[in-house]
Amino acid sequence: MNNAVRDNLIYKHYLKYRSERALGFCCSRLHAEYMAKIFSKKGIPSVAVYSNSDGEYSENRSSAIKMLEEGKIKVIFSVDMFNEGGRYSGG
Repeated sequence: MNNAVRDNLIYKHYLKYRSERALGFCCSRLHAEYMAKIFSKKGIPSVAVYSNSDGEYSENRSSAIKMLEEGKIKVIFSVDMFNEGGRYSGG
C-alpha cells in the first residue's frame, strides 16, 4: 500500500479495459479499504467488501452487489468474499 506507481498501474489497467464493473481481490481489509479510497478519489465509485465490514468505504456483500448492478458503484474490492474458499458460502 501507499505505492503510487502500483496504484496508478492498477488504475490504468482498469481504464484500459473500459470496465463497466469490476471486482478487485485484496490481501487484507486495510488493502481493500485503501484501494476503494484510491479509486473513489479518482472518480471511480468503489467499495470494500469483507467480513464484519466497518470501514469508511465498506459495504456488506449483498448491498455492494446491488450497488454494482444498479451502476451506483463501478468496483468492489474484496477480501475472501467472492473467491473459492472464502468465508462466505451463501448465495
